[in-house]
Amino acid sequence: MANNPLQQSPHDNKITVTLCVNNFAEKPDTYYGRIVRDKVTLENQLAHIAETNTAGINKFLMINSAGLLSTEITDAIKLAKAVEILDLGVLYVVPECNITGKNPKTSDITKFGLRFEPYKKLTDIVSGLSANQIVFSDGFPKIDTITNLNDGNTNNILKAGKPVSISGTKIKLFGNTAGIFLAPLDKDKKAVTDEKKWIPIPATSVFRNQPSLLEFIMPDGLEGGAKYRIVIRTSYTSGKTERKTPATLFSDVITIEMQFRV
Repeated sequence: MANNPLQQSPHDNKITVTLCVNNFAEKPDTYYGRIVRDKVTLENQLAHIAETNTAGINKFLMINSAGLLSTEITDAIKLAKAVEILDLGVLYVVPECNITGKNPKTSDITKFGLRFEPYKKLTDIVSGLSANQIVFSDGFPKIDTITNLNDGNTNNILKAGKPVSISGTKIKLFGNTAGIFLAPLDKDKKAVTDEKKWIPIPATSVFRNQPSLLEFIMPDGLEGGAKYRIVIRTSYTSGKTERKTPATLFSDVITIEMQFRV
């Protein structure tokens, strides 16, 4: 059975947007965004239908039907037809060249391309999406793994008063405003914006501070079952170079381990 990216846990369903500097913009600190693609192939889709459809649709019949539909679409595109793709939108052909002169000829149109006009069904879905993570193409800090050094688990369950390890990229604490914090969550499970409610990790609790590794002791007295996001704020880029504006990044939700007394 094909690997099926449609069946992922909510933890993996992230939309990561990479911000690239727009060198043609008039204003500084202007970016354009690109979504990090997680491709779902035709094989993935057919496998998912076969796994979840209770009507018992034959997988080989689906593969054959999909092939016939693909042929119909490509044959129509060869004739420059506008083709309806299921109930999702219309695929159509457009010229992609600049034509000059007072008496243009058909031979002057040398390049064609494709456009897709989505139906409301798709635009409504897209309008409801939101980004989970921003990554800067200039090397913005990134958290990869959070490890509970007390038991070695990487399930984001941490213990009050015990050591934690964070691996990532450019996460070294550097600059006057640098620090690690525990941010409580709002109703949408995002870090609260009121930084006065954040719990700072004392500098004396940080025992390893490297570009790709931070290790520190969690504060004592945290309530078991409480949930936070770890916040890292740093001006580190490389060497002794300092960012003009400190970077602030947020971890996935972490949970404080329950304390069981006997």
